[in-house]
Amino acid sequence: MTNLHVTYTSFPRLRCVFCTIIVRNQSLQEKYPGGLKAFVHHFNAQHNDRIAVYCDMGSDIGDVLMVLHQCGMKKLKDFTTLDTVDSEMWCCAKPEMRKRPFVVDTQVGWLKGQFWQGNVWVWHCE
Repeated sequence: MTNLHVTYTSFPRLRCVFCTIIVRNQSLQEKYPGGLKAFVHHFNAQHNDRIAVYCDMGSDIGDVLMVLHQCGMKKLKDFTTLDTVDSEMWCCAKPEMRKRPFVVDTQVGWLKGQFWQGNVWVWHCE
C-alpha cells in the first residue's frame, strides 16, 4: 500500500500542530543535502513556495533541530519553532479568544502566525 502524504500546497498559509519547526525553503535549498525535496521526504514535512513545516505530536523535534544545526542553519535566521499547545491553552483559559483570530508570536520578522478556529496558521511575510 502506498502512503499518499500531501507535501505541497499552493496555499500561502500552512497549519501547525503540536511542536512545529518552520524552515525557509531558501535555507533548505542552500544548506540541506538534497535541498527542500530531500527534507520533505526525510521528515514528512509539508511546504508551500516559501516555507516548510515539520510537526511532531510527541514533542520530539530534537533530532530534526540537530540535523538543521549540523547543516549550518541558525535558529531565527533559517528556522523557528512553535509549540501550538500554548495557543490552545490560552483558549481554554479564556474561551472568548476562540471567537476571533489572535496573533501567535513566531519570534521572527519573516513569519507571521495566527490562531483561528482551533488551529495555528503561519505564512512567510517577506
